[in-house]
Amino acid sequence: MAAGELGCESATISHTVLAELAKLPYDETKQPGVGKPKSQHVYLNAGPLSNRFEKLMKIDPLAPAGWDGNLASTEIDYLANSGSELQKAIATDPVTQQRLNEALDLFKGGEARSRVKIEAAMNALKA
Repeated sequence: MAAGELGCESATISHTVLAELAKLPYDETKQPGVGKPKSQHVYLNAGPLSNRFEKLMKIDPLAPAGWDGNLASTEIDYLANSGSELQKAIATDPVTQQRLNEALDLFKGGEARSRVKIEAAMNALKA
């Protein structure tokens, strides 16, 4: 929900989560940002954040024990030099390492299942 409020234009959401969300009652009065139109270029001209983000901007709930409280720097280009700074940041964060590995494993599994289905469909066309 926060990503949408911040102006995220797309998201990958599983069918299971979508089905659960669809079951929830909708109450417009409880939705953040109702009646506040987004600017045409929300990333370029971002407005002020709502107060509910104040606390989140100062914490990292997934930080490892002993975290020094420093958030990722917006001054570092994490993609420059083939992502060398990104690799350094990932190497120092065990939670990120774990979650990234889990996400990659899920992706690879989905890719393998898709490959089997595609190859079966292609073989059926050849027959």
